[in-house]
Amino acid sequence: MGKRWIRGATGPQRSYIARLAVERQIPAEPGSEDEARMGQLAAAVRDGELVAIDLDDASAIIDWLRSLPRVAPDVPEGVELLRDCEEHQGVYRQGRDIYVVKLGPSGYLYAKRLLDENGDRILDVAENEPADPDGEAPRFIREPAPGMARRLTTADRLSLAEARDLMARYRRCLYCSHKLETDASLARMTGTVCKGRFAA
Repeated sequence: MGKRWIRGATGPQRSYIARLAVERQIPAEPGSEDEARMGQLAAAVRDGELVAIDLDDASAIIDWLRSLPRVAPDVPEGVELLRDCEEHQGVYRQGRDIYVVKLGPSGYLYAKRLLDENGDRILDVAENEPADPDGEAPRFIREPAPGMARRLTTADRLSLAEARDLMARYRRCLYCSHKLETDASLARMTGTVCKGRFAA
């Protein structure tokens, strides 16, 4: 008898599960073993853990999550959660973490956390290790942050004033990662296109 190949969940399925796991109220006390297992897998995908999920399980988890009630957003008056639109692309800060939020090909926002090349938060590194203006610029990396785009609000957008020191350190735009090389870009600490991705 030949081997039975099991197809794993697709990237879009994992992204959708991560998004739903943030938006929906996963029960603290599941009604069955199946629900408990699906809740654990959904939470793991949301938190960026590498868990094995096959195609059929992914479909079942998505259907189950869609059946759950939405989480009531707890945001101050005048502030809104990010929507899947061009204007909400940008650079955001929540706590000690900096995120770049972009609109993906599927039409949904996704977030990536900015880390120093050694895997530390760029804010922590910038505060503890002064940059050498004459030396080689350090680099930052982008780590996927599944579901984070659903937790950020318009009030979390990073201001250009806050971002300037970081961009001076890395000599790159935080949003697009392009090198800041022209005198005008270095003076602004961002290019003309990306300036609108920060709060005023």
